[in-house]
Amino acid sequence: MIKEISERQLDALKVIYQGQQSSGFPPSMAELRDALSVASNQSIINLLKALEEKGHIKREEGLARGLKILPKGYEALDVDPQVPIVGDSSCGPFIEATQEIGNWTILPGVANEVNESQDKMFVI
Repeated sequence: MIKEISERQLDALKVIYQGQQSSGFPPSMAELRDALSVASNQSIINLLKALEEKGHIKREEGLARGLKILPKGYEALDVDPQVPIVGDSSCGPFIEATQEIGNWTILPGVANEVNESQDKMFVI
């Protein structure tokens, strides 16, 4: 049986998840290097490329910290998906909406329902 994801790739995925959870952003290349005790950027690039080819993450070229965990990645981590919070709005009388860019929240119990368009999700 071929293993879907290596231990090292799973470690990288955990670092990405924890970075999003703690700071609101995926880790930088330097943060990934430090967390995984790797000396070169190329080793990190190889890990990210493998994770992307296996459908666990999506890399957005040209964006600093442009990493996004896909549903298959959340499944490999055995955790509920995270989605970014852009702001709060209310129903009823007018109250100005607030923005909280950089914060993330976990959506328990919807792992199978979150898809690659989770960046367009609206949660009430």
